[in-house]
Formats: sequence, C-alpha cells, structure tokens
Amino acid sequence: MRGPVVASCLVGVVLASAACSGSSRGPEAFCQRLQTDKNVVVTGVVDAKTAKAAVSGYEKLDGVAPEAIRTEWHQLTLLVQAAADLDPTATTARAALVQQAYSAAPAAQTVADYARQTCGVDLGAATAPSAPAVTTGPTTTAAPTPPSG
Repeated sequence: MRGPVVASCLVGVVLASAACSGSSRGPEAFCQRLQTDKNVVVTGVVDAKTAKAAVSGYEKLDGVAPEAIRTEWHQLTLLVQAAADLDPTATTARAALVQQAYSAAPAAQTVADYARQTCGVDLGAATAPSAPAVTTGPTTTAAPTPPSG
C-alpha cells in the first residue's frame, strides 16, 4: 500500500512542478522583455554591431511572444535577420528586402497595436512603413493669399 501512495505523491509533485515551470511564452513575459528591450526594437540599425544587437533582441522576444502575435512577431524577426545579413552591394537582395519589409507592414502594425494596448509600450518607430512619396518634377508652394479686407 505504501508504494502506490509514494508513487502518486511523486506523480503529483512532478505534475505540479511541470505546471508551474511551464512555458515562459505569454503576454506577461513578452511585455516585461519588451519594456526592457524597447530600444533594441525602435532604434535603427546603423552598423554590424547594432544589427547583431537587433537580431538578438528580436530573437529573445520571439521566444516569449504570446500566441496573439506569435506569427506576426516571427515575421518581423525574420525581417530583422534578413536585414542584418544583407549584402548592401547586392541590388537584387536589397530589392527583396524592401519587398519583405512592405509585406511585413501589417504584422508591424499588429505588433505595435498589441504592444500599446497590452503592454503600455509605444513602439512608434516600429509601426508600418508608408510608401515613399514619388515626385515627378520640382514642386512649388503657392504663396499665401492675403486676407481680404
């Protein structure tokens, strides 16, 4: 009789510890890391060192991203990885990265909204990029019309 009681106690302890030590993925873990690593997310990449730091930060957040934005965050992580690995002399690779960035715009907006609403973090610079303005020639600004009096 003592064997089954000890065995069931051990099973209970194992199950309880497994439940308590579950995945660290979720809103709390994500928001905490996002608040800690916000600068890595919103600061631009200017050289190999900052690119490496950005990839590392995005990968850490990718590991704790909650299910609500898991796919979108992973898409952004892949984009940052691709940007860090980009050969700036490869025109085709640059064009592909630009296309990847435009494709990731909805994911960036979803993540920015989630971060603001759930974590209280304004990613500002991490929102969706807009299409660049195209001009066809010199632009002029009309002079203001004097007030009629």
